[in-house]
Amino acid sequence: MAGLMRALKPAKAVPSPPVKDDEPAKRFWHSTVVAGDCLYMWGGGRDDHPKEHNIEIERRDSSVVEVLHLLTGRWEQKPTTGNPPLGTSDYAAVAIGNEIFYYGGHCSHWGYDDDDYVLYSLNVDALKWRKVVPTNSKDRPKLNDGCGMIAVKIEGEDYLVIIEPYSININYFRIATGQWISPKVIGDDITRIDSFNLMSVDYTSAILLQDYYNDISANFVYRLTFTKGSVICARIFKERKSFQSLLVHPNRSVLLNSPSGLKLLAIGDKQCETFDINKTNWKKIDVPESVKNRVFHSLSVWNEDTTNTWIIEFGGQWDEASLSDTRFLNIRYTAGGDISVRTYSLREYQEEIGKRRRLVEQEISQKRDRIME
Repeated sequence: MAGLMRALKPAKAVPSPPVKDDEPAKRFWHSTVVAGDCLYMWGGGRDDHPKEHNIEIERRDSSVVEVLHLLTGRWEQKPTTGNPPLGTSDYAAVAIGNEIFYYGGHCSHWGYDDDDYVLYSLNVDALKWRKVVPTNSKDRPKLNDGCGMIAVKIEGEDYLVIIEPYSININYFRIATGQWISPKVIGDDITRIDSFNLMSVDYTSAILLQDYYNDISANFVYRLTFTKGSVICARIFKERKSFQSLLVHPNRSVLLNSPSGLKLLAIGDKQCETFDINKTNWKKIDVPESVKNRVFHSLSVWNEDTTNTWIIEFGGQWDEASLSDTRFLNIRYTAGGDISVRTYSLREYQEEIGKRRRLVEQEISQKRDRIME
């Protein structure tokens, strides 16, 4: 259990912290990002937000970040410093090292007043915000809402890739120089896609899942490969006609590295399905209604160790009601390469992760005792 071992001192067992059931406030249209052994959640739409522009309330709410300590299952709200962005809903977020980058979004009154600076970063060690000032701001992406963003490494350098909806413009941001770059897009046409989920495969490629039809398995799937001057788009699954979506971007998806190859898992609007990237086929996954009956939620993946993968789901909406529950999906793989899922509530996860932690502590103690004999 590599993730748990890193958090323990070999000299003595570390007592488990007291269990807490506190969960963050209800929210939707937010994102979560895993950095190290913590999950960070910021912003989101809130029922108690004013419908008209109120800079004081928006600045107050955007100046805190919710942190889930994955080794204990404990949520903690932490204050931040600096000037946070106001685009708290429908933004894009990705981590590079100890920095989480945020792009675009809109505030509670569906506007954005800081058009020159739509890219921010949060240092998770200092919990301090900074505006990322480009050297050529006129070349930045034109849209703020509904974009996808991932981190790539091209010829040893860190870049952000930001993809805009509707016309599907693809933009690079070179971290070292603060420069916006427009790469050449070649391969299969993706310009007809209005909404999508963007997931990183590795340092140079990503999967893009169209999110237009209510039926998850009716949507296009593309593989994107990034080079210094171009993006290669390859369609690996063609859409099948379905009824038009009544929601914009209702589903959320993540990528899983299964023993049989890469799998995409999508959840939302009463559905949970996986897409096998190699076999290009969809399969329904049995999960509780409390997991799949939601839209506009967040999903993140945490690999506890080489055999235990967790998907963390938070919030969203269902039947016009906002949600505030945390769900943990423990992913296991069958001998045939299929996925099985066991679902935990926050309390159940805290108990389960506590048991695993105590087992590791016992193993360390027993090894130390044998050495001392």
